[in-house]
Amino acid sequence: MPGAEPVQPDYVVVLSEHADIIRDKRIWGVPDLIAEVLSPGSTDYDEVIKLQAYAKAGVPEYVVIDPSEKRVPVYKLERAGHYAPPMIYKEGDTITFGCLPTLPVEVSKLFAGAPDTTL
Repeated sequence: MPGAEPVQPDYVVVLSEHADIIRDKRIWGVPDLIAEVLSPGSTDYDEVIKLQAYAKAGVPEYVVIDPSEKRVPVYKLERAGHYAPPMIYKEGDTITFGCLPTLPVEVSKLFAGAPDTTL
């Protein structure tokens, strides 16, 4: 992605109408959605460095999956290079992404089977 080097996302969504950006087993453009799963020690990198890089590259939606807090901030590009404040989803909520409006995601299912971090 232009302006997003050297970051590498955990999950990427490229809609079929944008499949031409996939060549030689690489993505040569801006995906429709990127999701990162936080791990201990990656929070600042994912929520600051990658957030800025993806906004600069023009990624329309950026999702951060936070297993320790069981929350999912969803950032939507507000204008070039800048995300609006995130919508924060938690267990019991359902997320619908702009690029995948017919595929709702139940937040609780993202964390089903995950270790209990409150112990």
